[in-house]
Amino acid sequence: MKLRPISEEILKRSARKGLIFSIISFCIILIILSLYAYDVYFGRTQKLVRGYVPEISSALIIGDVLFVKKMLSSIEKSLYFSSIYIYDQVDDRIIIFNGNAFSVKGKFVINKKYSLIFRNGELYFLTTLPMQGKDIENILSITFIQKINYFLNLLILFLIILFPVLTFLYVRRQSKKNYEEMFIPIMTLSENLKSISSSKEQYDKFVNYLELDLIYKNINSVYLELNNAQEQLKQMHMMRAISNTIQMLAHDLRHPFAHIKNALHVMLRLSSYDEIRQYIKDTGRAIEKDILKVENMLSDLLHFRTEGQPNIVETSFYKLIYAVIKNCFEVQCKTNIELLYDFKHQYFVNVDIQKMERVLSNIITNAIEAMNGKGVIQFSTREYFDLGQLYIEICIANTNSYIEDEYKDKIFDLFFTKGKKRGTGIGLGIAKEIVQQHGGDIFFQSSKEEGVKFFIKIPHRKNLISDCKNDLFFPAKAQYFESNFDSHYNISLIEYENKSNIIENNLLNEISYIDLEKKYKILILEDDEVYVKNFYTLIANENLRQYFELYSYSNYEEAYSAYIELNPEYIICDIDLGLDDLNGFDFVSELRKNGSLAKICIHTNRFFKCDLERSISVKSDFFIAKPMSRFQFLKFLYSLINPNYTENSFFSTNEEKIENSEQISNNFLENKQNYSNTEKENVIIFIDDEDIYHKFWEMSVNDARVLCFTDPELAIDYVSLNPYLIKNIKCVVVDYYYDNICKDIIQLKFLEKIKKLLINVPVFVSTNGIFVNNELDFFDGVIKKEPHSLEKLKNLYLDKFST
Repeated sequence: MKLRPISEEILKRSARKGLIFSIISFCIILIILSLYAYDVYFGRTQKLVRGYVPEISSALIIGDVLFVKKMLSSIEKSLYFSSIYIYDQVDDRIIIFNGNAFSVKGKFVINKKYSLIFRNGELYFLTTLPMQGKDIENILSITFIQKINYFLNLLILFLIILFPVLTFLYVRRQSKKNYEEMFIPIMTLSENLKSISSSKEQYDKFVNYLELDLIYKNINSVYLELNNAQEQLKQMHMMRAISNTIQMLAHDLRHPFAHIKNALHVMLRLSSYDEIRQYIKDTGRAIEKDILKVENMLSDLLHFRTEGQPNIVETSFYKLIYAVIKNCFEVQCKTNIELLYDFKHQYFVNVDIQKMERVLSNIITNAIEAMNGKGVIQFSTREYFDLGQLYIEICIANTNSYIEDEYKDKIFDLFFTKGKKRGTGIGLGIAKEIVQQHGGDIFFQSSKEEGVKFFIKIPHRKNLISDCKNDLFFPAKAQYFESNFDSHYNISLIEYENKSNIIENNLLNEISYIDLEKKYKILILEDDEVYVKNFYTLIANENLRQYFELYSYSNYEEAYSAYIELNPEYIICDIDLGLDDLNGFDFVSELRKNGSLAKICIHTNRFFKCDLERSISVKSDFFIAKPMSRFQFLKFLYSLINPNYTENSFFSTNEEKIENSEQISNNFLENKQNYSNTEKENVIIFIDDEDIYHKFWEMSVNDARVLCFTDPELAIDYVSLNPYLIKNIKCVVVDYYYDNICKDIIQLKFLEKIKKLLINVPVFVSTNGIFVNNELDFFDGVIKKEPHSLEKLKNLYLDKFST
């Protein structure tokens, strides 16, 4: 038996049912119209025969012609006849006529009872009946003329045909829909059987609908059970992978904690301050390396689902890969890895810098771990055309590792890891998603002889910018970055201490000019004793204790009572106070309502945007994450003594003054102008209509002074009125859209104005939005909606800064 598709059967049944309904509807309409036509053209004359004709005949016999005319006129108006006349067959003439003039031969009328006559473009229907009476029955006849509107009749005929056709189409459509709903399980089964079973013999067994239905139920039940089992198995594998990842994370977290714990025990046994400082310097490097490793792992866990479109910008691949290599190797310990480079590309890459750093970092870190810190890693690039599109291909190859064939299909699966002791199985999954978001591809090759090669294919944009190494040094040994990390760490500690000493000296210098006898009170609301002790160590300097005194409280009510009694100049407050209905924000809000003018700092482990916004709303002056450093603490104190304070206003770049900073601290009563050098400070102009981002930038950028504005025109006016700042302005960072004026930065013509005022100063747009190509041409670069230090901006866009 030849089988046919169910879809074909559905169409046939639907058409058959539609045809039946259209025929029935046609017949019903035809019957109704036929009855109506019979009544109009035949029924009326029958009424006349039964009613009016005998009276007319009687009137004619007695010769009452006037009565006959009245009757004919009445009939014409009531029954809608065009004309009525009485015809004398003997004399062959019309003896009485009523209505419109109508010419017709008598002989034609006598021979036909019903006639259709076309006269002067009109169609008429004639009904001729003999008069009743012995004397006139065969002599006289009466003719009724009805005018036919054939245009209306043609329209009715068209509708008679159209209605069944529409009925056919509608019924067929509805029937098809109903049949499809009935046969969806069978049709679904047919598709599934073709994909599940490759055996044509099994498929041919389904010969009728009942068997199909029974098989469908059985197979569907088995399919659901298998699907549930696979989902459960997948969840088990994922939970096992997550459990292993958490165990590894917990293990890695113990390293910095163990170092810190050991450092505390050692410092308790040390007798001098210098010995403690030296020990912190020696152990701090190892602790920071462990923390960086943990931060990388946490970053993978927090971003294993990358959301949103990439913020693609044009950047130098040399700078990008150098920064990634540096970050990956400076936290390693005693690796023996040789680095080779074969860069053959010519143009900038078009990537989301942060996301692409994540991709490259994951691949390099995986290679380091899989190689056990020994072997060769080669970085190479090339550019080629594919279907008219120019691509850059990045290859990261390493020896001393191999991916077995059975694992190649799983290498980009989340939580799959192989060949590493500390792998989470997340990194390559993230890398694949990011590369695909860039419109590119990532794949690998592996062999026991050559090792593993990862290839990243990224499309170029239309605007091609030549790329060059500039002054970047790519070392042949990975140990170069490890050793440089230690030296950089030591330099950072020295600079940090020097800056703290300078600001302390200026603080004491200012106080000495104001009132040597006054003692400033600092009220601390903190329920953690460890952090309270930290504040006492920050003020341990004898010179500071001379002018500042701490009062610490862990209870909300006690702290508020102490505030009323002491009226302190400074208040440091934690957010979480262990209370259900009150927190640090409530405490600060209550103080401000009562008119407190103290300098207030919110001090917390939390650093969310909502907390920072709440801090601003309650009119807190500072928002500092725990633990507060000596540098931050001194800045907080100095903000009251000198309200016009800016961090860079007294930081000298003179190397001799940096080296002699400790001597400066001991002679704090000397003139503070020795340490001021306003003319050399770096300035960043930041423009955004949201005040919250002003706080972010002011608190986060330490290597430049940030001047914040809510309106671009205000920034233009400020720079114009302060021309001495122009030489210090290193860059301008702007928001793209300004809600308060409902325009973007391009529409405001700001870029043309600022470029005329600040020649060769780069302008960056800070946004999380996506631009079209022509909009990117207005800016020197695009950065994310987060603070960037001047150093970071220069690393990202070194070629944009004039030397």
